[in-house]
Amino acid sequence: MTKIAYSESESGNVVRTAVVPANRSEEPRFGPLDRTMIVVILLCFLVCVAGLIYPLTH
Repeated sequence: MTKIAYSESESGNVVRTAVVPANRSEEPRFGPLDRTMIVVILLCFLVCVAGLIYPLTH
């Protein structure tokens, strides 16, 4: 959802509009648990890749 915000100049002759998010909680944010899960998944992926490459090189 979006919201239209209005701002006026001091003289009152100019009105500026801007479209802003109405609810900032809708913006994606990574919390500590999300970051931990991403790191764990990446580490597992790297261990699997290393397990496939190591036997080929030795």
